[in-house]
Amino acid sequence: MQKENNKSASKELVINTIVFGLGTLSSKIIMFILLPIYTIYMTTAELGEGELVVNFMNLLYPITTINILSALLRYTMDKIYDKKKVLQNTVLVITFGIILFGIIIFNININSSINNWKLYLWILLACYSFQQILSVFSKAIDKIKCFAIGNIVYTASLLVISVILLVVCKRKTAGYLEGIILANIVSFIYYAYNLKINKYISKDKPDIKLLKEMVLFSLPLIINSLSWWIASFCDRFIIELNLGTTAVGIYSVSSKIPAIVSVVSNVFMQAWVLSAIKAYQEGNTSLFDSVFRRFSALFISWAAIIIVATKFIMTYLVGKEFFESWLYVPLLICASVFSGFGNFYAALYTATKKNFSVMITTIIGAITNILLNLLLIPNYGIQGAVIATMISQLIVTIYRMINSRKFIKFNLDLKRIICATIMLILESVLLIYSKNVLYSLILMLFILLIYLDEIKIILDKIIKYLKIHYKRKEK
Repeated sequence: MQKENNKSASKELVINTIVFGLGTLSSKIIMFILLPIYTIYMTTAELGEGELVVNFMNLLYPITTINILSALLRYTMDKIYDKKKVLQNTVLVITFGIILFGIIIFNININSSINNWKLYLWILLACYSFQQILSVFSKAIDKIKCFAIGNIVYTASLLVISVILLVVCKRKTAGYLEGIILANIVSFIYYAYNLKINKYISKDKPDIKLLKEMVLFSLPLIINSLSWWIASFCDRFIIELNLGTTAVGIYSVSSKIPAIVSVVSNVFMQAWVLSAIKAYQEGNTSLFDSVFRRFSALFISWAAIIIVATKFIMTYLVGKEFFESWLYVPLLICASVFSGFGNFYAALYTATKKNFSVMITTIIGAITNILLNLLLIPNYGIQGAVIATMISQLIVTIYRMINSRKFIKFNLDLKRIICATIMLILESVLLIYSKNVLYSLILMLFILLIYLDEIKIILDKIIKYLKIHYKRKEK
């Protein structure tokens, strides 16, 4: 019975991962078409300003929404709750938060270049928040294809609108922000139409008891999200203070390349959170063992390949003014790997409703990140921010690996993970400082050999699924 549950759960995870993958991969391809447009038609300072506004929005988002979307996903998937009531409560919380934020933001002075973009910041936050409600809700009600296509709609809209605003209209930072705002609106309309959202609108009074439960579930995650923001984005503001907006622009571009690596993690995580919740509800914890082995194999191998290709990719992808950003990419890719592992364990905390533990681990990472940024950026510049990010993500991952064993135990192939991780960091350091790709290429091949058996299993499963899917279409 346990084996049948594992097979069924594994099959569902593979199918969801492929669907998420197609949507996310298409989106990432479009995003990489956008990168040359940003780096050719904007200066480093202009892009740096735009990035600071978007990053500040990411800070404000969990505060204004009290991270209620985590409750939306978790409670909508739970069959004992009314989906309409869960959605209604989510909309109420987010609407109140955005109105309150609007009142505050226009009555305070922000000691940053962001102060010139307050209206854009507020509109961006509102559009992103409501788009995310429908995006998460589509995933929670198992409309996986709708969710995946929604990602493509967003990035395709962003590409078209950005070309018009940056290339044709020359709107610089304003065009950059307007593109993101309008793309969120287009994506929202797509979700609303395809989900037939009117079916899920409750006309009854809000369920206050459920609202309190959802808020209590979400509150610990606010600190988690803020800590995550600190670990991911606070370095931009410390860079702005020490090195200026030009350095922020360069660092922002270098952080786009690790997104190629993160796409593997992000695709998998979107499917894994759903599978982890279901597996835990069914008592099928043995699934976690095989899933982590294959996830770590695929993620580290993919990272090793991208690190080797970093300089080549940057040569053709960014404008000359941004080319030096390639030096910061390899270690940021390592940070992305550690972040992916940390997110794998975060899904276990979500499945078991151990949100307080997630919060504690992320706070540890955030404090480490701030201290290291303050210490390293003044002395080592942008590379200091990169090292701070990598170390803080590694600490979070190690802590979660140890801490999660209190409530879910499964076998870890630690020797192989440690060996591959050391090789990955060494591959990055050699590429940056020796500037000879041959040494990095040799280390990449060793990493692929270490994980060859797991890679074969993953590819076999994907090919098998695609063949079955193709035969069904033929019939």
